[in-house]
Amino acid sequence: MNKFLKAVGWIMLSQMAGFIGAGLTATSVQTWYVTLNKPWFTPPNWLFGPMWLTLYTLMGLATFWISEKKQNNQNRQ
Repeated sequence: MNKFLKAVGWIMLSQMAGFIGAGLTATSVQTWYVTLNKPWFTPPNWLFGPMWLTLYTLMGLATFWISEKKQNNQNRQ
């Protein structure tokens, strides 16, 4: 259970960083992004929210795994 809470903590920390970044840029996206000349394969706008959520979740998991590996290596020495 302790590892689960650590993983959730890292994920939440990562998500908080994403929410802060989104809050800082949300007002300006409508002024410049919509005016870009985008290629035909640009994903639809509704897909960006779930993808950023997934990306930051995976970053939190990766950080948890790295911290666990580092801790395991320190315990072996």
